[in-house]
Amino acid sequence: IHDLNCQKKTEIITENIFNIINLSKLKKKKFEVIFLDPPYKEKKLVNLLETIISLKLLKKRGIVIMHRHKNENEIYPKKLKILKIKSYGISKIIFGLIIQ
Repeated sequence: IHDLNCQKKTEIITENIFNIINLSKLKKKKFEVIFLDPPYKEKKLVNLLETIISLKLLKKRGIVIMHRHKNENEIYPKKLKILKIKSYGISKIIFGLIIQ
């Protein structure tokens, strides 16, 4: 963020985002990019995506970027269109678009 000089255009949320109360606080905001980097063994990622979709936290054409273990095979919500998956070592980065 600093290297791109985007401090005024970004917001980093460090709360437990799996807590619906923390996520609901963001309801009035719209984001262009949401980056999710939960622990690899976290199984509530799909629920989190469904909540992001239901609260309409992404702007139209906004992107969700997720960092996961390369062997993880989650079934994502139907409204999430996977655009690209890139693998790096034991990780994979998933780029998705939420269909409104």
